[in-house]
Amino acid sequence: MIKQMQEFTNYLLVEKEACTAQADKLCKDSRMDECNLQKIRANIFDIFGTMLSVGCKQSGGDAEKAQQFFLQKLDTIPQSWKISLAAAKQHGDFQKQTAEELKLQTVEQIRKKFAELLEASHD
Repeated sequence: MIKQMQEFTNYLLVEKEACTAQADKLCKDSRMDECNLQKIRANIFDIFGTMLSVGCKQSGGDAEKAQQFFLQKLDTIPQSWKISLAAAKQHGDFQKQTAEELKLQTVEQIRKKFAELLEASHD
């Protein structure tokens, strides 16, 4: 399971770097709205990369504890984004709504990939 955690850490890093590279390209093309959205995605991958690292360190090598820590963070961190999304919808703040939806979509992408990793480790 530790090997899978390392693979997932690499996945998060690769995704973050891809988003950062895309953001740089968009910024150079003066496509600032799209650039900022890619920066948001990169930040989400970075946040959860950090959470996975913290979970692994706090677990003392216990993969099950690290997994539970990470899954908990996948549930708790997005709660404030959901609240912010609801407020943005209520106030008609399309820019904020788009950003919050992107954060939540990125978390779901991470959750899905992590679930795939867990399934593969049980095979």
